[in-house]
Amino acid sequence: MSIKKGNFIYLVLAIDFVVLLTSIWFFGWLELKYKGYTKIFNKGSVEFRDFTIRVGNLPNDYEYDGKDLLL
Repeated sequence: MSIKKGNFIYLVLAIDFVVLLTSIWFFGWLELKYKGYTKIFNKGSVEFRDFTIRVGNLPNDYEYDGKDLLL
């Protein structure tokens, strides 16, 4: 069985196309599974960010020359 050079190129391109599409699909599927796992993991774990407090309306830094002890 002999394959002509022109037909061999099409075979290689077809295999490359299938591998590329399969890789894109696999990494998309892997990302979906990872996001699902992180949601489950975050519900069951306690982290430092669960106990943080956001403070707003602080004076601008130039009013106190960067001296945080004056606040």
